[in-house]
Amino acid sequence: MIFVSTQAVMLFLFFAASAAAFMVGRSLEFKNQDDIIENTIMFLVDKGMVNWERNEDGEIELFPIDDK
Repeated sequence: MIFVSTQAVMLFLFFAASAAAFMVGRSLEFKNQDDIIENTIMFLVDKGMVNWERNEDGEIELFPIDDK
């Protein structure tokens, strides 16, 4: 029978749980960044602070200030 100490098992579980929590947090942060960027662009469009128009796909296209 293979003997594994309880302390080694606890350390393994601790590091596995830490890695899983890190990956979940990292995934959620990337989603939040996308939402923040989208909300910022939509705020600027709604307030008329950027030059924009909708393209054929229905997406908003932004232009430099002196382009339009």
